[in-house]
Order: sequence, then C-alpha cells, then structure tokens
Amino acid sequence: MSPGSPRNVPLRPLLRRRAGRRPAAAPALPRARGGAHLEAVLLQRPARSSVPPAPPAQRPVQHILVGIDGSESSRRAARFAFALAEPLGARLTLLLVLEPPRVLSFGPLDGFAVAGNPMDPAHLAAARALLQEVGAGVPPERVAHVVEVGEPADTLCAQAEALGADLVVVGARGQAAAGRWLLGSVSDRVVHHARRPVTVVH
Repeated sequence: MSPGSPRNVPLRPLLRRRAGRRPAAAPALPRARGGAHLEAVLLQRPARSSVPPAPPAQRPVQHILVGIDGSESSRRAARFAFALAEPLGARLTLLLVLEPPRVLSFGPLDGFAVAGNPMDPAHLAAARALLQEVGAGVPPERVAHVVEVGEPADTLCAQAEALGADLVVVGARGQAAAGRWLLGSVSDRVVHHARRPVTVVH
C-alpha cells in the first residue's frame, strides 16, 4: 500500500465500538449568583395566586342622613338612626323636604297651583319646629337640621352626595303634602337611585 493512501479499516469492529459508547451527559444548568443552580432559583419563585385580593375595609359610618316628613314611619327611622349613631359617635343630619306647588295642566283649572308656596314663612317655621321636635334627644353639636324644597326622593339622594353621608335612613311609609300617604314610593326611589348605602325602617 503506497504512502498517503487511505487505510483499510474493518467496518464491523468500528460499529461495535461506537454502539457501545455511553451517551454524553446533559450539560449542567447555568449557575445563578450565590452558587445555586438556575433550576433551584426557578423552583423557589412564588407561584402566582388566582385568589383575588381582599376588598378594602368598609368605611366607618360617621355621618347619617335621615329623611323626615312628620310621619310616624319617619320618626321611627330617626330613632333608629339616633341609636345607631350614639355608639359610633356619628353626626346626624335631619332633612325635611317641602314639595313645590303642583300646577294643574288640564281642565278649567289649568295653570293653577294646588298647594301653597313651600317657602312661605309659616311653612318654613313649621318645618324647622318639626325637626327640632324630632331631634330633641340628640346633643346639638351632633345634629343638623336642613329644610329643602324639591322632590323628596331626588332631594334626599342629592343631599346625601353633597353632604358626604355614609348612610341614608328613611321610613318605609311617608306622608306628603295635604296628608297624602306615599306607600313606599319615596323609600323605593331612594333605594334605587342613591349612591350611598340606604336603610329603610319599617
């Protein structure tokens, strides 16, 4: 065989040697700072929790708005609010809403009002006297008396926002002008439209 020519190496022994060779070991994981394997670092990561975060704590009741209209139901609502406010040290606002005159829009009395002017001094004096009577058992520094003119439910909702009340308390059955009973209509409207918590006292 001339120099530089390929050697005739038997094929079968070579295949046997390659078949018996042990596979190379898998490369080690890269090492993280501090000498720990990356695998250990990954295993120590906290798993993401699917549990939603706890809701924020409920705001304490510090200001209670009470709707007053002279009915026994509203007086019960006031007594409930007084009992609730005392241990909490909460402030109270007693609100009495005088409805504006209603104007007829039909028949021969078209354009005539069916009720007197709520801003009449006599009406205002009677409203303030009623609030003084209802809130007689509460220290003056903890209770405010407010008289407004408007639709009762809408005015209650608006005042709750304006005053920043934490709770609105109303009676389940109110009394409107001229002795007309409102069978839950005001309280129902307040419950559905107020943006503050509402308690209806029966």
